Amino acid sequence: MQNIVVALIVMACFVYAVQTLMPNVPRRALARWLALWPHWPAFLARRLQRAAREPVAGCGCDSCDRPTKLGKAKEANGAAVSPQPIHIQRRRP
Repeated sequence: MQNIVVALIVMACFVYAVQTLMPNVPRRALARWLALWPHWPAFLARRLQRAAREPVAGCGCDSCDRPTKLGKAKEANGAAVSPQPIHIQRRRP
């Protein structure tokens, strides 16, 4: 019985690691393929459909794959935010 429980835990960890480390395009293709089976429970079917529709670029967090609108950005006090230049000074030996 203990071996079965350990095997299930190891398999769940393996599936999680593969899903996390898999590139975005194969992950979407796999989710699309798995979503075709009509007998999934409702919560799994929704999750697979959502994974199949993930954005193509970026990590899917809706922030790093979209360019920011500099004219629309505002601070908490309402003043417009402008990009600040970065000054890099070389160290002299």
